Amino acid sequence: MQVTVVDHIVYDYEELTITNAAIVSFTATKYRPASGTKPAKSIFCRLQTTNCYYQLDGSTTVLTTGSGILLKVDETLELLNSSDIVNFRIISTGANATLRVFYRR
Repeated sequence: MQVTVVDHIVYDYEELTITNAAIVSFTATKYRPASGTKPAKSIFCRLQTTNCYYQLDGSTTVLTTGSGILLKVDETLELLNSSDIVNFRIISTGANATLRVFYRR
């Protein structure tokens, strides 16, 4: 198990519903708030309910329920740069899943 210590503070949270019918990304107004407010430096997530596949290249045409990187139920994912945050895409392998997302700066 790898542990990463990041000196970032949680400033926002959301739960995303992930389906197998549509590709989902993080909410832009969460990771890039209004002008004058610092954007997210990192994101910490935990997957609930159903396995999902994700990609970090921003592609929406390649990601299907059988491609990408598998994220299993109860696994966590930490994104540490703005490019990965902006380009993150995820889709469920079957039933709806919940992704708990913590935005940090």
